[in-house]
Amino acid sequence: MLVAEARAIAVSINYRLAPKHPLSIAYEDSWAVLQWVFGGEDRDDWVKDHVEFEQAMFLVGDSVGPNIAHHSALRVKKSDPSLFMGESSDWPGGGES
Repeated sequence: MLVAEARAIAVSINYRLAPKHPLSIAYEDSWAVLQWVFGGEDRDDWVKDHVEFEQAMFLVGDSVGPNIAHHSALRVKKSDPSLFMGESSDWPGGGES
């Protein structure tokens, strides 16, 4: 409901986990998703039709997610500073089981 009221999209990344995979794979999986969402003409048709990319991007996460969000934000800012708007390491409801 929050996402709908904010007229935003939420993307949940199901990255591969350690110890089965090296830790860095979670960062790479997250980066691949961001590239898919913001991938120009290669992005999903629904995303192309419903997302206004001129609006802000905000990255959040819980558990190890804030660390991944932070590193993803740095990569976004380095690749295209106009896309990145904010990140959070502590969001309402985060960390609850």
